[in-house]
Amino acid sequence: MRGIDQILAAIGALAQSETRRSLPELLCVDCARGLPSTAVAMTLVNDGGHQSVLGASDPLAARLEELQFDLGEGPSLEAFRSNLAVVHHDLGGTSSTPWPAFAIGARAVGIEAIIALPLSVGKIRLGSLCLVSLSPGTA
Repeated sequence: MRGIDQILAAIGALAQSETRRSLPELLCVDCARGLPSTAVAMTLVNDGGHQSVLGASDPLAARLEELQFDLGEGPSLEAFRSNLAVVHHDLGGTSSTPWPAFAIGARAVGIEAIIALPLSVGKIRLGSLCLVSLSPGTA
């Protein structure tokens, strides 16, 4: 097992690497690579409604989060507000979503499935992690 000093050194080296990506962004990239998702984004939200994309695996993921902010609806916001996982395996299917404008925008760029997970520490809600896929059933 690695000691805390080794872990901190690895994080420091990562931060100084030539990629110049933030740790949340790298986590999103790793999630997108390791899971059957096309793209992943991490968003911070506060109770006052202020939102910020903390990290994204690619521009598509970041744009989908921004779309939710612009519309005031979407799975990431729902996951934050409810503190529950939000899963929709087929945005183009016959079942409706509680966020029709977002679903139209997501499908316009090819997104077919989406999962949003709340991010929290204890009872403190922080935001959400959103996984999207171009194929139904695979987010």
